[in-house]
Amino acid sequence: MIFTGMIGAVVLYMDMREQRHLHDSVAGITFSLGKAADWQQQSFSIIDSGYYTLYLATSSRNPAPVSLHGAGLYHGTFEAQILDSSKNMLWQRAFGGPEVAIVPPPNTVWTYLDSAQLHLRGEESCILRIRVTGADTAFSKTSSELIIMPPQAFDIGVYIYGQALKLLGMGVLVLAGFFVMILGGYLQKRKGSVKIFQPARE
Repeated sequence: MIFTGMIGAVVLYMDMREQRHLHDSVAGITFSLGKAADWQQQSFSIIDSGYYTLYLATSSRNPAPVSLHGAGLYHGTFEAQILDSSKNMLWQRAFGGPEVAIVPPPNTVWTYLDSAQLHLRGEESCILRIRVTGADTAFSKTSSELIIMPPQAFDIGVYIYGQALKLLGMGVLVLAGFFVMILGGYLQKRKGSVKIFQPARE
């Protein structure tokens, strides 16, 4: 019982570590929406075939909260691309104006941009790149990051909650095994200490 619980706990832990890895970003490029810039790029590996999700994470460089009253939506433009190792285009899109739907944030805001279907082809790496073609000075005090996430079969929060319950069950199983061992030792010791009364012979 103890052995089964410990093995199950180790297997669950390794699976949870793997799933957490699958929910980490595979690439991220930091840039400014408030400054025009040429292409910036980063290489990444396709860990599985499927839809890779692109997000824009924008943070304020000023730690103090700022008022959003009267702040306008982003009206600059930027382009993003995904290339294979031979520089063939796998995905590309231009973004601008209300399509991005963000305002200068008081802290950090995540914005969904698009999904790109990528296929696993051996050990081949890809290139994520971005350039700002039209700056928006309202975002000059912000920093943004283009992030690409791998395919996700299910929500990581729901998965961790379910696996945590299983891990708790394995822990209960291990504790139950220890209790049975202690109880068995106690009963064995008690049995050995019991003296059998035998009447004296005349």
